[in-house]
Amino acid sequence: MEVKEVLRRVKKIATANIFEAAVSRDAAERRLIDDLLARG
Repeated sequence: MEVKEVLRRVKKIATANIFEAAVSRDAAERRLIDDLLARG
């Protein structure tokens, strides 16, 4: 998800990475729908 820039890593505790949303839920839903429609 980091590659698609949907999540961003904000912290690392020991071996665990902590992420937060990089985009709003609405934007993520629109992007998902656009990706699904583009696949036909």
